[in-house]
Amino acid sequence: MPRNSTPRNSQRRSPVCEPSSPLRSPRDRRASPRRIAMDLNAAAELMEKERRKAIRVASLERRVAREKEKEKDAEHRRELDRITADHLNRSGSSNSVVNGTNQPRNSVDGGGEQLANGQAQSEAIVGPQFNASQPRTVGSNLPRRRTTLFIPSSPSSQQSSRAHSRSRTPPSRSQRRSGHHRDCTPRRSRSRSPQRGRSLVRSRSRSHHERLTHTPTRSPSRSHSPHTPRRRTRENPDVPFTPFKTKNIDPQTPRERDLSPTSRSVMELAGRFFRIRLATIDIYPSDSEVVSWIKGSVHQACTEKNAPRRYERFNQDVVYSRYIFKLVKKKIGQLRNAMKDVSMSSILDAYGLAVLTMTEQEIANRVEFLLHNHGFAFENPDNRTGLFRHPIFFTVAMGVWFKSSRKDAIKFSQSFNPIPLPMLALIATAVKFALECWVSGHKISRDFEADRENIGAYRGFMSELMEFKAKMPAVVADIQYTLWRKIWAASGYAPVAEASNVRKFSDRDFGIVPQEEASAHAESNGPRVGE
Repeated sequence: MPRNSTPRNSQRRSPVCEPSSPLRSPRDRRASPRRIAMDLNAAAELMEKERRKAIRVASLERRVAREKEKEKDAEHRRELDRITADHLNRSGSSNSVVNGTNQPRNSVDGGGEQLANGQAQSEAIVGPQFNASQPRTVGSNLPRRRTTLFIPSSPSSQQSSRAHSRSRTPPSRSQRRSGHHRDCTPRRSRSRSPQRGRSLVRSRSRSHHERLTHTPTRSPSRSHSPHTPRRRTRENPDVPFTPFKTKNIDPQTPRERDLSPTSRSVMELAGRFFRIRLATIDIYPSDSEVVSWIKGSVHQACTEKNAPRRYERFNQDVVYSRYIFKLVKKKIGQLRNAMKDVSMSSILDAYGLAVLTMTEQEIANRVEFLLHNHGFAFENPDNRTGLFRHPIFFTVAMGVWFKSSRKDAIKFSQSFNPIPLPMLALIATAVKFALECWVSGHKISRDFEADRENIGAYRGFMSELMEFKAKMPAVVADIQYTLWRKIWAASGYAPVAEASNVRKFSDRDFGIVPQEEASAHAESNGPRVGE
């Protein structure tokens, strides 16, 4: 055996104790529950240390940012002091020239300047105009932040000028925030936003430079008029209505919840009246008819709700009228969608379209047969008998207008008794549209829109009904009244007819003798024994 070789058994890997890691899976190490708990605690402590470290780093960064901001503010103040001193020196030299002397304003030997008449020089004013009798305010034409700079009457040295300029240094940050300092008028407090960088310092520098150089700024518009128009109150009874509040409202996307309770109730009732007009007059009205119908519906709703001021607002407030107009006009699409949904869910059972047992070709052939010459409108499509008497008319009308007590036909039954002809034409159009969605053998999703095909089908059914009524008025009337009676009875609101063969029970059937008969029987038998 070679010297460096080892036995095969010795080449096996000896188990090595790896360092425990709190993030290692317990299943790999096969540790005990106690060890698992210790590892979880160690992991939690490690995460807590990382979190505290991140907090310290963020705090240090904020501290460094504050120090940098302080340095920038100090540099800005020094720059303003230099500008103020230079401005004062230039104004002093110009005043000396005006007074007829070439001696500088602040001499080195400390001697003060005297005027030609022997009087002490009054305070000189820094500004574009000079008036020795009345001090002028620097930036007096500015609406805010007015600053007055005075030159001493007898300055002795350049140090006094520098001391005076230091006394007129810009206010501190706390004074600027509060808005109360000696050289500025009170102003609005600035919000303490954490984002204070170069833009804020730059804007602050511009504002101080404008005050020193007499540059006027734009004054804020302060209108003392109310933010909203006058409202109708007991103190203002001459106001016909309260204006529509447009705050936080998007006129392009009207919502019912944005209206007040009174306006919402008026709008809902107007929507009911508008839907009734659509169902009983024309589902595809023109634009002019839509406008007139909505106005009439709103007027009728305001009359029913006893809200004349809402109608005044609707006529005079443009924003309010457009808002109500858009909300009411939505009822057109809602009614069409309801007709589509009920028709699509009813045609399969009504016409025997067994989707599970019939093939697509069989369904397509059956649908084509029903659509040929409007065979679906007959009570018996195979024999073509009973025009407009198919049960699908009852099913669709019941589901759209009579299903619950809050439906339009239940609340306003006088408009649907008997069933109007436009309503029959609308049901036939919706059923035709639903069958056309199955013309290929499988369902195709479409929208029941006001396209040329649907409008043409509706007008065609209306012309057929009017022609049918002209030829056989009694038959058409029987169709209308029969359908109304069936729907009204199925809705549960029809009065129950009393049957003639039902026996009427009385007290005798239950062994109870009326009191009058008992008294008469006692008198006829005489007094009782023992009386």
